[in-house]
Formats: sequence, structure tokens, C-alpha cells
Amino acid sequence: MQNRYSIEAILNPRETLSELEQQTLLESLIPVTRDGFGTPVETDDIKNHVLGVDAIYVARFSGGAVGFGSFDHLCIAGERVLYLSGTVFESRHQKKGLLGKILDQAITDANCRYIATRTQNPVIYICLLRRCAVLYPGGIVKPPEPFRSIALAIAQRLGMKSFDPETFVEVGTYGGCMTATEPRYEGEERKATETFAKIGLKPGRGDAAIFVGQLQNPLVL
Repeated sequence: MQNRYSIEAILNPRETLSELEQQTLLESLIPVTRDGFGTPVETDDIKNHVLGVDAIYVARFSGGAVGFGSFDHLCIAGERVLYLSGTVFESRHQKKGLLGKILDQAITDANCRYIATRTQNPVIYICLLRRCAVLYPGGIVKPPEPFRSIALAIAQRLGMKSFDPETFVEVGTYGGCMTATEPRYEGEERKATETFAKIGLKPGRGDAAIFVGQLQNPLVL
């Protein structure tokens, strides 16, 4: 990765940033988000993922914002959980390892044992898989505790009324694929494709799964 990339960590953006700084940050990430997804994502949705979170990590290229990862710090079933709320990168800055860099920094900062996210994206799945000692669902073994309780709590938090506690999948969450084209992960896509097939996750029909992992300690990539 070139030195022109940097990651800016902002904790509690609504509390630590002035109104002007919040507006400036949001305005810089709206076009980035829409470009990254290739769809006209609503401004309020972007705002929730940029400002309505416990922490946001902004990826910059030569000073300009090119993407972000936002997180919430949850306590579920007595366990601290790092929840990846949202992430997107401008299309020309994708496949540069930026999500991995953001995850590593967020994991270090949060000092949590567990990580979770809701996604239909194989790129995000593989990035989590690389950093977890175990990651559920995997489609083979029924998710044990506390993974099940964590997933159920997150599903309830997100209002996933049709969430399946056995597969951790909800059919039709998004109403379709979140991106203009279904994302692919070169090199390790087969592992994601196999797992998605085992748990019945179909991005094309808008499905989403909650993935919960126990982080490696220490983190070994």
C-alpha cells in the first residue's frame, strides 16, 4: 500500500466533532458512498453510518476521503463486541487492503473479544474470517453460545423480524443486492461462495447474514 493512504480514527463523532466538522465529514463521504455502492444511497442512511456510531475510521488518499468503516461498541451476554456497522470505499480505491487496515486498527482500539457484522458481501466475510479464530455461521456446525446470543441481540437491535436463529440469515433484508453488481473476492471467493451456499445466503435476492467471530489473540494474519 502506498504511503499516500492513511486512516483517521474518530471516536464518538457526534460528541467530538463540531457541527461544521460533522457536516464537512458527511459531505465528503456522501459521494464516496454512492460511488462505492454504485447506487443512489439515501443521505439519511449515510449520515447514520457516519455520525450515528461509536467510532468511524476514515480512509484518506493524499488527504482526501476515499472510504470508511464505522463501528459500534456493544456489550451482549456479558461480552464486549465490536460491531462493524458499515463500510464502503470509492470504486477506484477498492481492492487496496483498506478494509483490512481499518479492521486491524479498530480491533486494536476496541480491545474486544468478539466481532460481528450484518452483510451479504463476500469481501467483508473474508476479511473477518482472516481475523477470527472461529467465525459463525459456517454452515457445518450449529453456532454455539455466546455466538447465538450475540447474533440474536444484534438481529433484534436491527429489527430483523425474519431472522433465522439457526442459519443467522434473513431472506430479503435489503430487497436486492446492495451494490450495482454482486461483489467478488479474487483468490478466496470460493470459500465465501461455499459458505453462503451452505447457509442459504443469496445476495441477489437481498439476503443478509449476521456473522459473529471470536478474534484471534494475538491477531495473526
